Amino acid sequence: MRISSREKQLSIGLAVFVGTVTFYMVLVKPSVARLETLERVVPEKLVALQELQSQCRQYVTLQERIGKLQEQIASGPGDFMLLSFLDGLAEKLKLTDKVVMKGETHKLDATYTEATVTLELQHVTLKELMEFLSRLRSENSLVTISNLSISRGDTGGTDLLNSTVRVSYLRIGS
Repeated sequence: MRISSREKQLSIGLAVFVGTVTFYMVLVKPSVARLETLERVVPEKLVALQELQSQCRQYVTLQERIGKLQEQIASGPGDFMLLSFLDGLAEKLKLTDKVVMKGETHKLDATYTEATVTLELQHVTLKELMEFLSRLRSENSLVTISNLSISRGDTGGTDLLNSTVRVSYLRIGS
């Protein structure tokens, strides 16, 4: 059986068409779809990477701050007593008759203990209160004010204040 030249050309054309369609369907179309997916996903991943890098920098900064704080706590005086410190400060400022103190100790974990003292300052002036708070922070950098409440004194017409101050101090051991 002989194939005419017209049938031969038609067969070649059909083979080229099938090859072209197969090439497009197998290689080109999946590659284009993958490129479109990558064009959409890569910017999202870059944003996620930038956020992760930012969080990593924050983590490193926090770790450094924790290390410095641990060094400060370790180098602090081992025999420091928060209640005695606050009592001495109140005595220096002549506030002993206006202060009521209550102390407690909490074990935070196997290493650290937090000493907490709640001070009730009654019938103090704003100047006395500010002097007490500023001296409190300046005389010992490891003492922190964890809560502060100020209200007007219950004596009518005067500028006296009542204040509750919660002070804490971290130390190593019990």
